[in-house]
Amino acid sequence: KEDPSFQGILTKPLRNDGKLHTHKGVLNHADIIGKRVRDIIRSNKGVDYRIHDPTLSEYVTLTRRIVTPIYPGDANLIVFLLDIHITPSTSSSLDELPLEILEAGTGHGALTLHLARAIHAANVSSVHTGKAQLPEPSAEQRGAVESGNGVESITTTTQQPGQLRRAVIHTLDIAEKHSDHAKQVVAGFKHGIYAGNVEFYVGDVGDWVSDQLRERKRPSAASESPEKDAAEADQPAPFLSHVFLDMPKANMQIESIAPALRADGILMIFNPSITQIAECVEDIKRLKLPFAMEQVVEMGSGSGVGGREWDVRAVRPRILTRKENTERDAKLEQQDKKSRAEVNSASTIACEEEAKEGMKSRDQEQAESLKEQ
Repeated sequence: KEDPSFQGILTKPLRNDGKLHTHKGVLNHADIIGKRVRDIIRSNKGVDYRIHDPTLSEYVTLTRRIVTPIYPGDANLIVFLLDIHITPSTSSSLDELPLEILEAGTGHGALTLHLARAIHAANVSSVHTGKAQLPEPSAEQRGAVESGNGVESITTTTQQPGQLRRAVIHTLDIAEKHSDHAKQVVAGFKHGIYAGNVEFYVGDVGDWVSDQLRERKRPSAASESPEKDAAEADQPAPFLSHVFLDMPKANMQIESIAPALRADGILMIFNPSITQIAECVEDIKRLKLPFAMEQVVEMGSGSGVGGREWDVRAVRPRILTRKENTERDAKLEQQDKKSRAEVNSASTIACEEEAKEGMKSRDQEQAESLKEQ
């Protein structure tokens, strides 16, 4: 209560017999249950604490982590740069293509929560008020609670039959442990209010995209040309509107992502160094992928609210260009010498053949002269 700089303590789900141990005494869960936000409770050492309902920023920062999260400031900027626009569900919106976002690199689940909140308005009609549309939990997940500043997995499913989501976050991680932890982090925020907007996967990005395209093959339209039907049959239709890559060697995944991203889609790559961004630019140019670079933004506390923009261009150092020119000139000179040698050799052969023909004609003339004599 008396220390405004104190970051706060995130409790586990409250139980009547639960206790919260702090460095200034023990707080009983029973003393918190039934209180209102901003009420004061007292530890067994006489220190007063004020109750707060954690914001998304506080929740992401205070939950137990097994990997470094994307911090709230960066997550908010990422959502802003992705330029996500959602309208509430109406009867006319059911015919629209769903908004599907791929997050490759789930990690702690911090950005997953921010993205799920950004698209939540698209799915509010398919969720009961105050409860999440969650998948049926497994036996291992029921009642599972993490220790420390942990989260609790939600065991209540409120999905309504016959209702489809208009927006979904597909989040993928190569490590099953990270995916399971992020799933619990998402489910633990405000009783899983955004959990119904997220699908979790474990595996390789390229394999996941290939599997999704195979399952979503576009049936060919009726045509009078059999050749056209054969060419267009079962063509996979792009289904992703946004893709966010946060992983090592992200440039190796761009080619596999391209067929799944819509023509008006956005690809965002999150890398720790500018050299990795340059590799992405070079690979896109080398592979002639259908991407145009809009901006490169540096994030961080020293980069301002909206980040610091970089001017990244696909250029070659002058010393490499000079070396390539020298090698090319040497190669051309060598080819020229070889051509001249071939011409000289051909001329020599022609002269020898001409001399032989002349000697042969002279010998014939001499033979006929002797015969006449």
